[in-house]
Amino acid sequence: MILIDQTPQADGSSRLGRTSTSPGGKNVGPFDIGSYLGQYQSGSTAKNPWAPLTATKLLIMKRKSFADMDCPIARALEVVGDWWTPLILREVVCGGTKNFQDLENNLGIAPAVLSSRLSALVDNGLLERKRYSEHPERFEYIATSAANDFRNVLDELFDWGTKWASSPQR
Repeated sequence: MILIDQTPQADGSSRLGRTSTSPGGKNVGPFDIGSYLGQYQSGSTAKNPWAPLTATKLLIMKRKSFADMDCPIARALEVVGDWWTPLILREVVCGGTKNFQDLENNLGIAPAVLSSRLSALVDNGLLERKRYSEHPERFEYIATSAANDFRNVLDELFDWGTKWASSPQR
């Protein structure tokens, strides 16, 4: 995984860095991509792992859409495969949580991420958005039949997680 960081420097410029593993697999932590690329001067016989990527491309890379794939699992992942989405559905379908604030508090999710995921779930027909207060404007999210059908998937994920995913160390 590559995490890009633009680190401000004392002179007002910024340094593009990354935190990840090196091409050799060692965990190298934050470092300057520019100095890393310096190892691969023109004429070098070493293969530059960053050659096809520019800083701009690294910052805007997006995941591939599965919407047009001829596979029901891939198309289902297009709808419910985003990070947080199954947990939001768990809260609404299994836990009865309906409003934004309770979802945010129960999950510990950033409001912008929650808003984005809820909008996608509404757009894809898994949730309905109903206003329950005008001042201030507040909405609740109601599971549709599609979301209720997803309950079986959540139950299977729960069973699989119980059997195969180890509990966090506390």
